Amino acid sequence: MNEQLGAALSCYNGGVRTYYAGLRLDDRKRDHPVCSPVTLSYLARAFPLIVLSQLLERSTRFHDHSPIWDQASGRISSFRRDRLRQSVEASTLADFDELLVERDALIASQVAEISQLREERNKALDEARVKTTEAKSFRRENVRLRELSKTNPVGSDDDEYASVSAAVAYADIDFETLRIWPTAEKSSRSSPFRSPKEVYETLEVVDMLGQQLRESGGQLDGVDYAEWFRDIGIRYIPHESQTTVSRYGKERTFLHPVTRDPVLVEPHIAVGSSSRDPSECLRIHLYWNREEQVWEIAYVGEHLQVAST
Repeated sequence: MNEQLGAALSCYNGGVRTYYAGLRLDDRKRDHPVCSPVTLSYLARAFPLIVLSQLLERSTRFHDHSPIWDQASGRISSFRRDRLRQSVEASTLADFDELLVERDALIASQVAEISQLREERNKALDEARVKTTEAKSFRRENVRLRELSKTNPVGSDDDEYASVSAAVAYADIDFETLRIWPTAEKSSRSSPFRSPKEVYETLEVVDMLGQQLRESGGQLDGVDYAEWFRDIGIRYIPHESQTTVSRYGKERTFLHPVTRDPVLVEPHIAVGSSSRDPSECLRIHLYWNREEQVWEIAYVGEHLQVAST
């Protein structure tokens, strides 16, 4: 019989195996349980103790503090502990090896699935980068054609940054830490500033700081924004005077494009000369949004009124 069933389903050395209905030669050994001689010997010892336990639990002559009860309960508990220990020791290495094989197969399957998902993710990221690059090129070309179609551009036709609005549009496409508000786009369209490329380069530096703030968790090694910009040669003014805010705060209050709330934006960057000539001087009102990790660009245009004027 053992030769017909094979080693996995055989029974030997005085053991007893139970074969359930529907026995097949490719069944696993644990589908049809086997009792070893060690297990059978414990069962022989267990039977009278089980009967005794049932009798004691149903007896009205003994109570919890009876010496007979304590002695019998102790023997039963000791037997159960020994049975558990022997059961663990009697586990065959074949069962353990089979579990290891199943575990290794599961791990290998999960590793293969993770590798496939990683390849699919990397492929999707590569495709997204290509599409992003194409989209940026397309948007930049649209801006360039729009500028060339103007009747009186500030710059020459072959100048990529023909106007302040073009520089702002290019910055919106190229720099991911900038959020250009509609109010900034509107003010840039009416700006006669003669150096649009300088506006683009200034916004590029702002994006550099934005990238650094994202990477450092908002820390600048003990320096403030004004000091950081000053080291690069850019004039950053964090606040207006109280008199200017009280008189002209409305000019510096812009509607947030997402929340639709009015926001007073005092911090600004001075571009160009110190004169008030709008063709020589330009202001960028902005602030760092700590929660969303972006520079909010609310205004790009001529110098706004101050209390000294």
